Amino acid sequence: MRNVPISPSKVLREALIALLLVLLPNLVMVGVGLLMRGLTRQVTEAQAAGQFGLVRLLRQVGLYTFMLLPTGLWLWQRRAGWVACGWGQARPGRAVGLGVLLGAVALLLRARPFTPERMAIPNTWWALATYAVVASAEETLYRGFLQGRLEAWLGRWWGYLATALLFTAVHLPARLLGGEPLTQSLTYATVQLLPMALLFGGAMLAARHTATPTLLHLAWNWASVLRSG
Repeated sequence: MRNVPISPSKVLREALIALLLVLLPNLVMVGVGLLMRGLTRQVTEAQAAGQFGLVRLLRQVGLYTFMLLPTGLWLWQRRAGWVACGWGQARPGRAVGLGVLLGAVALLLRARPFTPERMAIPNTWWALATYAVVASAEETLYRGFLQGRLEAWLGRWWGYLATALLFTAVHLPARLLGGEPLTQSLTYATVQLLPMALLFGGAMLAARHTATPTLLHLAWNWASVLRSG
């Protein structure tokens, strides 16, 4: 069966819808953060302390359920399923294997110094569960759902770059609302967030399956806990 070419107007419509579905929940959360700035700062301070547990895990589950809801409803209405977000394509074993390999490299490079005693601390495993939620949701939205549609619209490399820039930008309001100075937030975005986003997007380009950047993202975040003692 030959592939039916997609019209430019449909490609544009799909890209704009994807942008709206991904960005709208972020805009709502910024509005809520402005109204509840004191609570936002408390949450940010607790997260900065590196403490994990059931409460933080459930908070992340609730947050990312809200973030995924518009996209999930749109996919359900179209009967598309999560395959449309990069899950379930051919050769998932290769994608998982590549993700494990990249994740292992990230752990080796970032989780230093490391002592085996850290693996006996409950906080370490609560962090793993929490970051599994974060990585799965963010990679499904940004690399699985958004990046492919921006690539179809803007071209492979411009779509890849645009996704990385958007991923970086949407993480800034939470830091600012948490009380971090603007210059510090912009420095963090330039030095850490953007390179990280480019790395995750590159993993998606290589594998064409969301499992790969998800596993890399999970390892990348977890490494910060493993090295923090």
